[in-house]
This record gives sequence, structure tokens and C-alpha cells, in this order.
Amino acid sequence: MRRLRGSVWVITETDDAYSMRATRDEFGEISSRYAGSFTVTESQIITLYNEEFYQDVHTEEFEDGEVRDQLTPTDQDVQLFDADLTGATTVLGHATGSLTDGELTVGGDFSGLRSRLENQMENVLAPAITIYTNGDNSSTYELIADIEDDEGSGQFAGSYELTDEEIEALRSGELTVEISTEDHPDGAATGEFVPR
Repeated sequence: MRRLRGSVWVITETDDAYSMRATRDEFGEISSRYAGSFTVTESQIITLYNEEFYQDVHTEEFEDGEVRDQLTPTDQDVQLFDADLTGATTVLGHATGSLTDGELTVGGDFSGLRSRLENQMENVLAPAITIYTNGDNSSTYELIADIEDDEGSGQFAGSYELTDEEIEALRSGELTVEISTEDHPDGAATGEFVPR
């Protein structure tokens, strides 16, 4: 997977900009998946609720933005979850999940890995960062990773429609995020989502 840095921006009316990362899929096409996590000020929260936050997709031919969309608050109930991803002795990352009408949206980051993600090796098709229900890792969801140049840190994201059983597992703290590496294919770092 190749990175596209700074392809998607969230922009406010006051031109505060936050960069999000987009990725290419296995065929080299630009993926629709991108993610970012930002701390915003109280005035920016007001800007969001006033529907003055936008997201732009910038391309080579349209540097000023090929696609623009407005962010609008949702009236749907949103439940938030957090997972600390720990290795043998240290916290290696953090994931945040939001559940809206059965859809789980996940974003997070990691650092301090001592070997490459498992799917960076040749001829390895297994996903490197996954979500699964405890006791049943036969059904997994792959999180798309964006790797930094040091290959030991990066960000990940994904969005999935969960089954009723998976939603119950999520609310019960039994949905696991796992990072697999070359040295630890069974999990270099894991963590369970817990409700906020």
C-alpha cells in the first residue's frame, strides 16, 4: 500500500486546516478511505455545529480541491469507545471507535513497533491490523494502515457494519483490536474497546 499524504483536508471558514491521510488499494487506485483525528477549539466546535466545516480532496489536476463537502452534525445517537493497544510491557497505540446505527468507525495510531507490520512482508496476504470478537477471530475486519517512514509507527482507520452479536461484544468490552508484525504474527499489540 502506498501513501498519499495531505490529500484530504478539513477546512473551517477561518482557514484552519487539518490534514488527513488517504491510501491506495492493492490495484494502485486511490481508496475512498481516509482518516484523521484532531483536537479542536471551542470556537471550532461552534463552527462545526454552524455547518461551516468542509472537507476538500486535492488532486494533481485540481490543487485547489477537486471535491468539496460540508460536514454536518448528526442527529443519530453515537456511542464512543476506546482501546489502548499494549505489547508485552508498554502501550504501543490507541484506537477510538464510534458506533452509529450499527456502523463502527475506527481510527487510531501506533508507535514503537520493533518489526514491520505482517502484511509488509512479501507474499503475506493476512491483514496486519484487525478487529475481531474475543474467542472468535475467524471473522475479522481489516483496518487500513498508513505507515510512517520509520515503519514502526503510523495511523489506521476503517468503517464496518456490525452484526447484533458484534455490537453486543463491543458494548461488553469483548471486541479486540490487534496489530500483527513480522516478529509477532499472533499479535504485537492488542486491546479491547471499552465504552467511554
